[in-house]
Amino acid sequence: MNIEILPAPKGKITKPGIYDLSMAAYHRADICDGVSISSTGLRVAISKSIRHWWDKYLNPDREEEDDASDDTKYSILGRAGHHLLLGEAAFVEHFVLRPNEAPDATGKIGPWNGNKTFCRKWEAEQVLAGKGILTETMLKQVKGIAKSFAANPHVRGGILNGLVEKSFFWKDKETGVWLKARPDAVPLADETSVDVKIVQDASRRGVQRSLNDSNLHIQAALVGMGLEEVLGWKRNDGLRYLMFGESVRPHCCVIQPISEYAIDYARLEIRATLRKIAEALNNARVLEKENPKLDRFPMEAFEGYETRDFQTVSLPKYRSDEYEKMIEGGIIPRSE
Repeated sequence: MNIEILPAPKGKITKPGIYDLSMAAYHRADICDGVSISSTGLRVAISKSIRHWWDKYLNPDREEEDDASDDTKYSILGRAGHHLLLGEAAFVEHFVLRPNEAPDATGKIGPWNGNKTFCRKWEAEQVLAGKGILTETMLKQVKGIAKSFAANPHVRGGILNGLVEKSFFWKDKETGVWLKARPDAVPLADETSVDVKIVQDASRRGVQRSLNDSNLHIQAALVGMGLEEVLGWKRNDGLRYLMFGESVRPHCCVIQPISEYAIDYARLEIRATLRKIAEALNNARVLEKENPKLDRFPMEAFEGYETRDFQTVSLPKYRSDEYEKMIEGGIIPRSE
């Protein structure tokens, strides 16, 4: 299959395709000539609200991402383990080891501190260069993860090969909103996709918890949509896989396909969410036209899509079942 990989554009992305972008460029809010949404953005809108999505991506006063968050660290660990598996050249191209020491304002060398001017400048330069930053502790974890990946028979069979960390961009036909996905690997021969997730627990229960808590089926469904639009693959061709690797020793890993019904539900939820976002964007354009003094994408346009006031909240089913068992066992009374 002859696939064109487009270079990073000098300006904005204006046509669908597969692009060779750094992670920082991919996540730029203004990467396209219109609003673009990744699986992360969709999951924010789905799990929280459209207003949360607006605040994270369109709010002119939005907060910068916290690179010290667990999600960011796990993402870097997974990517680094994958690239180390592909070879030293691929690894050093994308990652850099953070020094343990740095000079302060007077030039005195001391322990690394993210608040030092030198440290902030150094980290900004690495991000600008498209590199993930690793500490010595993280590098040790990466080596363990890569070793575990290399021992997996499916990995040895090439499931993490093909298109590696390429960025897919396409326009949603119904809403005109730009969509983007960045699967960790697309093994072209099998018409599948794989995303690597680093977790603390790769047991079956841990994997199911990660899938549910992080809405990973939403991510997988969006990747599938991108493969269909950009590569012309059919909807049910191939499987969407998740490869879970543990961040702690012994760094066990497991590869799990996501069920078709989970993908189907996710696509329905994506469609509903895109319609809400498109309506909110249209409302924003109307408000901007009526009042030119308003900021672009005014907050008012993104409110009211989640009616939560006065909705009864209750316990999850497993807690209700536990109470019933306690009643049956005589641990608590059936009535006061």
